[in-house]
Amino acid sequence: MVKKYDLAAISEQILASKGTYVICVDIDQMLAINDEIGYAAGDAAIAETAGRIGRSIGEGMEYYRIGGDSFTVLTKSQDVKVAEAIAQRIVSFAEDEVMWSGGTFRFSLSMGIVKIPLTIKDAEDTLRRSEEAMIAAKHHGRNCYKVM
Repeated sequence: MVKKYDLAAISEQILASKGTYVICVDIDQMLAINDEIGYAAGDAAIAETAGRIGRSIGEGMEYYRIGGDSFTVLTKSQDVKVAEAIAQRIVSFAEDEVMWSGGTFRFSLSMGIVKIPLTIKDAEDTLRRSEEAMIAAKHHGRNCYKVM
């Protein structure tokens, strides 16, 4: 089971990660998965997303499910190329079939990457900016990432 975190539970970690990159990960077309395939498939997509992220991040990095189908990755790295490499690894899993009780399906993820400011005062602002970058990735064609 993938545990969902509240922003309050991770805001201290975000505030302590000044100068590093954060990635917002969101399942593309989750509503269609739930409506067309079923909620069990949606649950499988959420669990698979956690697995894809877990297989893509480095030691000491952390990720959290913070919304229905949204995750936040704390890269602990000040190098944007590290964050981009993580996002590229996550994108590479889009062709993998997800198995669930009703069969198999594929799905993709869109991501937004932003740097946590050295002057951060509010974790919500960083998460909002990473979500805006993720939305820009969705507008760019999905199954990709956008650095802002």
